[in-house]
Amino acid sequence: MFVNMRALFIFVVFQRIREAWFQSCIYTETDYVCKEIPKDYPAGLTSVIIFVSGLGEIGLSMFNSTNLTSVNSLTMAYQGITAIGPQTFDKFQNLKTLNLDNNHLSQVSSDWFSHQVTLETLRLSNNKITTLDHNSLDGLSNLLNLDLSQNQIHTITPSSLLGLSKLRQLGLTNNKLTHLSMDAFLALNGTKIHLDGNPWDCSCSVNDFAKYLRGLQNASLLENKMLVCCNSPPHLKGVPVWQVPECKTLTTMSPTTTSLTTVSLTTGSPGTGNPATVLITKPLRIGPSTLIILIGRWN
Repeated sequence: MFVNMRALFIFVVFQRIREAWFQSCIYTETDYVCKEIPKDYPAGLTSVIIFVSGLGEIGLSMFNSTNLTSVNSLTMAYQGITAIGPQTFDKFQNLKTLNLDNNHLSQVSSDWFSHQVTLETLRLSNNKITTLDHNSLDGLSNLLNLDLSQNQIHTITPSSLLGLSKLRQLGLTNNKLTHLSMDAFLALNGTKIHLDGNPWDCSCSVNDFAKYLRGLQNASLLENKMLVCCNSPPHLKGVPVWQVPECKTLTTMSPTTTSLTTVSLTTGSPGTGNPATVLITKPLRIGPSTLIILIGRWN
């Protein structure tokens, strides 16, 4: 009897596995998992995971179902996505988390969404993104977590992160950043930033950015701080950027318009009665210190 019950149990389990294998989508305890793009979705879903490799460019037609309005989490990692068309996620009216890790995207655009304000977590690590500009994240005002690590980002324009004052975590680890304008982070407020693994330039021309990182480090907002290191110039390679001393610039004199002031002074050896007329030439506008040349004529 026991053997028969056990055999029946195994048969039922394998039957379920067989049925699941031939289904395009199955329910798990928390997710709706699809190995093919379904024509429609059941109502009441909260989490959707897509496992379809080699998707290439995706657009609105992929998610053209009104039943997606309840979904708050969408995962499409490792799917070979190369581009995303405008309004692709239009039907996701309550989407809070979007995971697009490990694809082939070369850019990120707020045009993907119609309901930008609902999104709280955007994961785009290990793609091929090179630039962030004003249109990249425009309107994502409630974003809390943004992961752009392991891309090829070399440029972040000053307006890229405007409106992201609620952002709590910003991941820029392992990109191609050599320097940044301090203005790029002005909109952030208490954001913990990951900047390690970038080839930072620590020459005097970016001295202000090093000073800004010292401020982040002092406020405990610079994550993995000992790994945020200079790549150039050679004598600073490996030194944490925030530990680089401020550059001391030298004031050099260039030819300028000068004026000539003549002052008569009575000097000479006591008792000789021989005054000296001293001619003082004073170059003007040469910086914090003034060079005075004295030409004396002794009678």
